[in-house]
Amino acid sequence: MRNEAVPLVVLALFLGYADHAAAQATEPVVEKPRFTMKISMKKEVVEPSSEIWVNVELTNTSTERIGFWRARSGPPQYTIHVWKASGKPAPLTCIGRVFQNKEPCAPENGKPARYFVGSGAVAMVEPGETVKDSVSLEDQFELGWPATYTVQFERIYPGTKLAVKSNIVTMTITN
Repeated sequence: MRNEAVPLVVLALFLGYADHAAAQATEPVVEKPRFTMKISMKKEVVEPSSEIWVNVELTNTSTERIGFWRARSGPPQYTIHVWKASGKPAPLTCIGRVFQNKEPCAPENGKPARYFVGSGAVAMVEPGETVKDSVSLEDQFELGWPATYTVQFERIYPGTKLAVKSNIVTMTITN
């Protein structure tokens, strides 16, 4: 009787292990973003037609050194969301449509078409360290009238393809 029970116990243990291994194999591996992003307005209240700058802080939350492309000119490495108080998106300028939507910027009134190239460099950031950047909004969004807007940035890290969203900040354009 004892000899007959041993194969059944071994079979039960094997099936239990196989079931456990199969369950672990089907659990999705959740990859975490390798950085966080925090934004702040250089000035929270500005006049129409003023420069509008957003400060960006990218903090490496991984255990490895990572690189961030920082544009000196040309398209920023961020998808920028600007909403009116009503919740509707702020209208994009021609440049904004190129940078944000990858749409062509059509020539205006017989002017030649505009092409956008840029330059920049990779900033290498150690674990726990922060790199700072700044982005101008007035070239990309039509913000020439008094209103209150909310702003949020989004950036995809090429190594993981994960989108990281910033906090949301508010700015006011006054007369």
